[in-house]
Amino acid sequence: WWQGAVAHLEAALAPLALGQDLEGLPAAELLHWGVEAMPRLRGRCSDLDARVATGGREAAQASFDCITGIQRLSALLCRYYPFRSRCDGQPSSEALLRTLHQFQNTISNASIARAMASGGQPRPWEVPPGLPRPVFIVGMMRSGSTLLEEMLSQHSQIQGLGEVTVLHGMVEQLASTAGLNSADIATILPGIMPLLPDLRAAYLSAVGATEPRKALYFTDKHNHNFVHLWLVALLFGDNARVIHCVRDPRDVGLSIYRQAFVSEFTRSLRSIGQVAKAERDLMAHWERELPGLPILHVSYEELVTRPEGELRRVTDFLGVAYDSTMLSFWKDPSAGSRSDNPSADQVRKPLYNTSIGRWQLYEEQLADLIAELPAGAGASASSQAPPPLSSAAVDATSRTPRDAAESGWKR
Repeated sequence: WWQGAVAHLEAALAPLALGQDLEGLPAAELLHWGVEAMPRLRGRCSDLDARVATGGREAAQASFDCITGIQRLSALLCRYYPFRSRCDGQPSSEALLRTLHQFQNTISNASIARAMASGGQPRPWEVPPGLPRPVFIVGMMRSGSTLLEEMLSQHSQIQGLGEVTVLHGMVEQLASTAGLNSADIATILPGIMPLLPDLRAAYLSAVGATEPRKALYFTDKHNHNFVHLWLVALLFGDNARVIHCVRDPRDVGLSIYRQAFVSEFTRSLRSIGQVAKAERDLMAHWERELPGLPILHVSYEELVTRPEGELRRVTDFLGVAYDSTMLSFWKDPSAGSRSDNPSADQVRKPLYNTSIGRWQLYEEQLADLIAELPAGAGASASSQAPPPLSSAAVDATSRTPRDAAESGWKR
């Protein structure tokens, strides 16, 4: 039913101008039907996906066709008002990749040193007594970041804040004030240096971390913060902690594609593969160029198969005692309340590992994704620093201290 329905929608809307306000037109009713049909279509796709393990190639193709139907419907909803507003502000795939490559090419230890020489040396942040320190949980979406934050939030010394957008907003505003795209922020680094104390105070105020509290740390789980670790390093230095969630990029790609997020890059397997590669390369770049910023890599595969061992690595990294209550995260009545994404429902359930290696059931359908990843990319899913997904190997090991894209369509 859904294939014919989506095709009918596409044909009916084809003559209309992109972005046209459809309120009051017959086509608007079709789009409202599309929103109402999305949960039913997702349920059908889930049923088909459950049959893939035993159904072979035909079952895999049927399931994948259903997923593609969701993508087509989501793309339609993004093109026309009143639904287009849900997609406004999302960068194109090309713009996102340009940003990731631009940061890697322009912000380095040397460029930061030059900015300090001309713009002023920022004073290191001295944590006031009783104030918690920030832990930035970053990585590709669907890499286990929501799960990890829910686990850590059960610890008495760690407060989970969910997906905080403050850091990204700061960079956008700094760039906009200078008349720049955020990808070109490196050109104004000297001018940012004198602003760091005010930016730090504004961030801490926005997240409510200006008063003493029992917790030693708070978590900021906005996945996109991996782009702005240069600013984290400047604002907080080695008083911040960064946890990079890693997972087999083929499983990540499949999971992203199945969710039909509003971000444009998530509608193309090739684009998903390109962004996954760029994310891993940028993280390797930050490890080389931000030596004072403590970074720990946490494997999704290890977290769901040997959770105690992986969580002990995290608590050792943070300098707090291990707490077994982290393993019972799903019993917390507030589980999932910190995030508005598909993972929110999953963290209300006990741990499961059935998603590991699921990409193999769809290997034929994921050809465009896999083609963007170098051979052996899946071997990066480990507790050690994953290699960048490029031809040049980089020795990037987990560092110890010196002592979470809007979910899909919802009603």
